[in-house]
This record gives sequence, C-alpha cells and structure tokens, in this order.
Amino acid sequence: AVLARRVFGIRFFIRRGLQYLLLSRGTLVLEGLLIVLIVTVAVSRSASALNSPLGSATFGLGSGIVGMVALRGVNKRLMPALDRRFFRESLDVRRILLELDSRISSLHDRAAILGATRTAVSAALHVAAVSIWQKTDQGSFVILNDEATVAVGPDQLSADQGIVRQLMAGATYVDADTGDIDSRVETYELWIPFRSQAGLMAFAGLGAKLSEEPFSSEDRELLVTMSHHVGMALENAELLEVARREAQLTREFEIARDIQHRLFPSSVPDVASWQLAGACIPAGQVGGDYYDIFEIDPQRIVLSLGDVSGKGLGASFTMSSVHATIRTKRALLLHDPACVIQELNGYLVDSTPPETFVSLFLAILDTTSGTVRYFNCGHPPALILRGKSREVEFLSEGSTLLGSFSEITVREGESHLEPGDMILIYSDGVTEASDNLGRLYGAERLLQAVRECRDIGEALLADLLSDISEFRGSAAQSDDVSIVLATRLTR
Repeated sequence: AVLARRVFGIRFFIRRGLQYLLLSRGTLVLEGLLIVLIVTVAVSRSASALNSPLGSATFGLGSGIVGMVALRGVNKRLMPALDRRFFRESLDVRRILLELDSRISSLHDRAAILGATRTAVSAALHVAAVSIWQKTDQGSFVILNDEATVAVGPDQLSADQGIVRQLMAGATYVDADTGDIDSRVETYELWIPFRSQAGLMAFAGLGAKLSEEPFSSEDRELLVTMSHHVGMALENAELLEVARREAQLTREFEIARDIQHRLFPSSVPDVASWQLAGACIPAGQVGGDYYDIFEIDPQRIVLSLGDVSGKGLGASFTMSSVHATIRTKRALLLHDPACVIQELNGYLVDSTPPETFVSLFLAILDTTSGTVRYFNCGHPPALILRGKSREVEFLSEGSTLLGSFSEITVREGESHLEPGDMILIYSDGVTEASDNLGRLYGAERLLQAVRECRDIGEALLADLLSDISEFRGSAAQSDDVSIVLATRLTR
C-alpha cells in the first residue's frame, strides 16, 4: 500500500482518473442530451405553430445553437473547476504564488499575513487541514485562531517538541514520516516554517490532500519559495510594529518630559538679600533628578534636591511623587520636618519596587537669621562656601536612602549662613560626569570652579554647568545634572 501510494500512485491514478473521466465525460453526455431535448421541444412546438417543416427545422436548429452557446459558457467555468479538483498539474501554481506575494506585501499585521497564507495554501493544494502556529513572547507557539477554519491541532506547542525543534534548527520542511511526531499533531503530514532574520516566527501544519495524492517535489518547492516570501512579510510587519511602538513611546516620553519640566519651579522666590537659583539637565528625555525651591512662610524657604535610582519613565514617576509629597507637607515642614522625611520613606517603601530608592537633601532656610536646618538622606553632602575665609563646610547629617528600609532614623543638621556665604546642593551627576578618558569631574574640581567664580545666583549656575559640559567634551552625559544655589548677599 505504501509502495503503491508513495512511489507509483497506482491507486490514485486509477481511482481518481476514473472519477474524473466519469464526471467530465458524463457532464458532456448530459449536456448533449439536454441539447437534443431542447431541439426536440423546439421542433415540436414550432411545427404546431408554423405548420411548415422548413420553419420548424430552422427554429429547432437555432434553439440548439443557442443552447450550445449557453452550455459552452457554463463549461468554461465547470471544466477548470473539475481539473483543479482532480489534478494538481492543471493548477497554475505560479499565479497563486504571485497573487499571495502581492497580497501579503500590502498587509501590515502578522495575523492577517498568516491568515492569507493559510487560505492560499488550502486553495492551491486542496489539503484536509491547514493550521498555523505563531511564536509568542514567551517562546512557545500558539495556534492562529480563525472562525472560518477549525483548528485540528493543539492550541500550543513548546519549543522543545520534535517538530518545532527541527524547524528551529533550520529545516526547510519536515515530513510527518521522518520527523519526531507528537501524537497530538499526527493529523498533519507536512510542516513548513516561516522565518525572519531573528529566527522562526511561525510555521504551518498541512494535512493530507483530499485527492490522497502524496506531496510532490513540485509541491515542496512551491511551499519553500512561499515560506521565504511570507517570512519577509512577517519581518516587515514586525519592524513596522516596532516603529509604531517606538513612535508611541516617543510621544509618551514627550508628554512625561513636559510634565516633569512643569514640576520644576518656573521661577524662584524673590527674597531681599538673597540670590536663589536651580537647574536640572536630564541625561535622557526624562530624568530621575528632582529639585525645588519654594516658600513655606514669608521668612522660610525650602531648598530640596533628590535623585531617584534608575532612569526613564519609572524614575520620572517616582520623582513626581517625591515632589508632590514634599509640596503638600508645607505646614508640617515648619514644625516637624523629620516627620515629613519619615512619611516620604514609608510611601516609597509601600509604593515602589525594592530596587527603587531615593537620595534626598532637604534644607529649610530662614532668610531673616540665615539659619539652615537640613536633612541629608543618602545624598552627596551639600557644601557651604564661606565668603570671607573661602573655607568649605560639608552638610552630611540625616539618614540613609529613602525607600530602602521601612524603619529609618532621621537626624537633623543645622548650620548658619553669614552675608557672603553660599550653600550649594548638587546631584552625583555633577561629580561623576566623565570625559572621553573615563576621568571624573569630582568634588575637588567643583570646589575649585566655585571658588574661582566671582558671580552668584544664575550667573554662577550657568558657569558651573558650562564647566561641567566643557570637561565632558564629546562624551555622552551618563546621569542627570542638578544644582541648587542659595547665596546670602553682603550689605
């Protein structure tokens, strides 16, 4: 039986040939009988109406010609349909391939491409079933659902199954009688992969032909050629989808950047005998640094600067939460700022992942007396540069990083600014800025730049940012750069 079917095809040619002969010739015989019937009826009717043998014959002949013309039009559709149903050789496979290639080139959805492929394969080869499995993000393959096609295989196949493993290894096709076949997919006789440069994206399982004819070498060549076209179409669709996601992500980043920019103070308080300034330059479209300068009463100003671990949208959202928490605790900042730090830490522990933490420097400046109450929560120590002696005082009292531990001990530090003194708060993106050789900007260069500059406020801030940029040169900015300055003017 195997020899007859696979090598000689004796059973197929005898049985299907007889069926084809009976249907095609039988159709012609029936059409001939129909023509005879039409002529007979026409002659009998015309003989009684015209009473003329010649007229009756002429009318019958005309009716027969009309019937033959009509049946010829029917045969133009019927006979090719019989040929396609019974004999693979009479099918123009190149036309189907070109039509499929033209159609999928205009499709930009992977499911639509695979659906069109399944329809074309079914029409070309007349198989009992065609099912297609798509690759998921998890690496397994799930069957492509379609209401018009009943899936006859398992809904999901893993990458370690025999068929999938052979296709992923580079096989151009897999025959059911040579592959490692799972009992759940014995319905299929031939497997065709669809690949992109990234690897196997999908594959099709083809059932037996309705004609019971085995898949020929011509069939396999057709399917392999088609699989290359489908693979390229799937890759193009995937690239287009990536481009769409990137465009959407860019738009989301633009929105987040605009929101973040609005969170930074648009202007600083105008306080007599003081110069205040602040800036943040994100390393990416959005950053994880935060700074703020605002009044909590007519004589007290809050200076704050924080750094959220990580970059991107997640760090930006956390930064927004820190900003909102501190801004909404104005009254509590006057009486118990340590409690604000505790509440902020609890909020971060409860609402952010374990790997997310925040360093924060928070200072409350009394603009009348010059007293500074501050909290350094795992942040680089802010510094006070004395105007007369040019000595530097580092401010390090506070606590550990926020968001890392549910219980923290908060210590408050205090200092004092005399006329001519300045407090400078900065993020680690300042001292850790690196040039093309990997050298760091460092705290020493920052102190030198501050000491050498005779400007204050916005002018000093601009000079510092310019010096950092000049040091970095063409090297990429690796972290956000944020600085807050407060200078007490001499009278």
